[in-house]
Amino acid sequence: MDNPTPHTAPQQAGLNVAAQRLHRRFDALTGPSAVEAALTEARAHFDGSAVRTFIPILAERRAAGSLVRIGAHKSGEARPASA
Repeated sequence: MDNPTPHTAPQQAGLNVAAQRLHRRFDALTGPSAVEAALTEARAHFDGSAVRTFIPILAERRAAGSLVRIGAHKSGEARPASA
């Protein structure tokens, strides 16, 4: 497995803020571990990208999309089956 590309201090700060927003928005719906996993996957998606300035916002959007799908799936499981 390739080593992830290191983030600059501003990128890491942006990723930290993104993580906080994602946790506030999705922890109750998907759980904190799902939020961390989605953000980790989203960051990995952009490893090796030539333009790195927008990685925090792009990773946040990608992770949020995954978490919305997980939440929709979970809420669908919680509904009683129609007879």
